[in-house]
Amino acid sequence: MSARACRRAALACALAAAACLPAAGADIVAVLSSDSPHYRQAFEGFQEAWGSPVPHFMIDGDTPTARVVVAFGSKAALQDWPPETHLVACLAPAARAGRDGGILVVDILPEHLRLFDRIKTVLPRVRTIQILWTSTSQSADVEGLSEDAALAGLTVRAARLPSADALPEALRSIQGRADALFLMPDPVLVNATAFAILKEYSKAARIPFLAPTEGLAEKGATATFAAPFREIGRAAALALKSHLAGTESRPRVHSHVLTVTVSASAAADAGLDVEGLKGVDRIVP
Repeated sequence: MSARACRRAALACALAAAACLPAAGADIVAVLSSDSPHYRQAFEGFQEAWGSPVPHFMIDGDTPTARVVVAFGSKAALQDWPPETHLVACLAPAARAGRDGGILVVDILPEHLRLFDRIKTVLPRVRTIQILWTSTSQSADVEGLSEDAALAGLTVRAARLPSADALPEALRSIQGRADALFLMPDPVLVNATAFAILKEYSKAARIPFLAPTEGLAEKGATATFAAPFREIGRAAALALKSHLAGTESRPRVHSHVLTVTVSASAAADAGLDVEGLKGVDRIVP
């Protein structure tokens, strides 16, 4: 059994106790890491799919205990929740297994095979994708992406950086070895400095710089292949209902909804014909 399969089995066992809770009577609260519009949109999507009002709180406030806590953002997900609390981690890339009460992680990344199929549709010349990452919490995601890319007929090359400062050197070492760059939803690398470096490299190397989160095309990525924040929240609610009803035991889920946004200026800099791209949902300047 692979390490990935072992992690899935361990998390499924951890969820077994929580799965016996009746969905209709579950004591549930939502906790937001901040008042970020991203967390707000995800929470709205969660509540919409849950079908009834869910009390919500900011992490810095007085948060009551509950049998089920839906945490939006890593700050909320990584709090010292009681071990009997069943935790749902949404938009929390640092959240991982290891809790007695079980944890359901709703990934920021869209479903992998759907992601790669859309990349092939929009960018048919891409065959090798270079993934950049640094946080330990991203290891399982990188492993999963590498495996699923092979199923989609693509090759993923992964380079883990010791720190964000190592980005320029890493880019020099991979020059000419990939058709596209893909930035993980890694808090250490998703910042203005890294984006400026990646955008400049994309332009110089004439390859697209891809990102998996809404709004990053407006910040310099060539294109984003992203699950909308509201849809991530909806996926969390539907998965939680299935877990609590005992009909689904996957400890990690992805949204099946994916939208593609292209930056016209960044695409032109990467040598792409924007008007000729297929499968694009939105084009921004």
